[in-house]
Amino acid sequence: MIEETSTWKYSKFLNSKRTVLIILLIGLLFRVVPYLSNRSLWRDEAAVSINIVHKSYAELIQPLDMDQKAPVGFLWIEKFFTQVFGNNEFALRLFPLLAGLLSVFLFYFLAHRMLHKEVLGLGLFLFIISTTSIYFASEVKQYSSDSTICMALILLAVQQKNKGSSFKNGVLLILIGYVSMLISHPAVFVLASIGTSMIISSLINKNRRMFLFYAVISSFWLLFFITMYMIIYGRVEEGGFFMTYWKNAFMPFPPTSIQDLKWFFVSYQQIFKNPMGYTIGGVAGFLFLSGGFNLWRTNREHFFLLILPAVFALLASGLQKYPFAARLTLFLQPVVTIFIIMGFHFLASANTKNRTMIYFLLSVFIILPMTLKTIKYEVNTERNEVRDVLMQVEEQIEPDDVIIVDIWSSRTFAYYRQRFHLPELSLSFYKETSTVYDEEFEKISSGKRVWVIISGLEKSMSEASFIPKYYKENGILEYEIHSAYAAGYLFSVRQKMPTP
Repeated sequence: MIEETSTWKYSKFLNSKRTVLIILLIGLLFRVVPYLSNRSLWRDEAAVSINIVHKSYAELIQPLDMDQKAPVGFLWIEKFFTQVFGNNEFALRLFPLLAGLLSVFLFYFLAHRMLHKEVLGLGLFLFIISTTSIYFASEVKQYSSDSTICMALILLAVQQKNKGSSFKNGVLLILIGYVSMLISHPAVFVLASIGTSMIISSLINKNRRMFLFYAVISSFWLLFFITMYMIIYGRVEEGGFFMTYWKNAFMPFPPTSIQDLKWFFVSYQQIFKNPMGYTIGGVAGFLFLSGGFNLWRTNREHFFLLILPAVFALLASGLQKYPFAARLTLFLQPVVTIFIIMGFHFLASANTKNRTMIYFLLSVFIILPMTLKTIKYEVNTERNEVRDVLMQVEEQIEPDDVIIVDIWSSRTFAYYRQRFHLPELSLSFYKETSTVYDEEFEKISSGKRVWVIISGLEKSMSEASFIPKYYKENGILEYEIHSAYAAGYLFSVRQKMPTP
């Protein structure tokens, strides 16, 4: 009885209005701080930003340069913000930030409708401390808005139970679906889930009017998706970079070997670590299954609404159309969080004598590791700070200087070059195999001052070990710049005397 009382006091505190408000504010703060830190754009951010800045709205409908993929609506919003607020990191990251901030409130409303009041605050806290969602709330990528839009659609579907089948409501749902698919790729999986769930529910309830209502709406969504796919998204080249990079993220369909079956087990475990951010993925996976089992028992309409987006995403993965891994599954984070908290509440309710111990284990294996990871990230949000290096190069560079960068830095350099009034890039190289470029180094460097820019360095790496051997042997180090995970070196290269 003592355990029940202490646990109840803990739950009551965690779900009080004041505590929930504090959790909401912490969630907002965790997303604003990295944005305000204004870290340098890194490789992929720079690549998509170059497309956004230099292409017109019409050109953004076409396949993007530098192997980038992004929803056209997302690109248009990004371009609009750069035109209004200027071509800078704050403008480029504003839409992901707004989406990240909105997600905190949307999850609260979704959790309020789906979770037991005893674990509402716990679920909200688990959502707001996700390092991955915090990170992508200040990244020039679509994954933050993917999660927010998909959550908004699920919440809309939950609320539809109280709405009628009026013409006005139908048109509104169709338009919401269109806008969602323009801004977010995985929105189509959630819309397919909504349509399927609503149609099945109306059939079970023998409601012919609602069946026709959702059948018509789903048909409009499907036609719009097919049109978009044929015009915009269906042009992924066979064997291209996208398919090669994500080759292990496509579900074997149908599975024909033990190795294929292993893919499901490995992918299931991995998704809880990346992108969901759970340090001990096995515990999170067990709670997820427990929550799914409990929801199946108590509310099958909600169960299908939440689980079907993952099912449709897996089917698309099996058709080699959508990789099911890492950040591309971040849109499922709200669903995963709901299931995990449901699983925890199910176990705690079934074991009232050990409820305090279950709360303790959840804190040790789930909450505490994630909180520490998030705090560590909030303290240090730096990543490949090439911008800081290039700012100092701008102060030191002379008209005839040559700039050489490693491949990892080339896209970032291309974005920042005009801002810092730097000359065009002379050569990019792979820092791990730079000796194969010795002849190219000699052609462009002999008798000149050469800036060598390197990034993608971990703290455990020796920066000097990645300086091309050619410059160590043929140049004099005049100046060096060090920043987080990036460095710059100025060499005066001796001019070789011609062979007699």
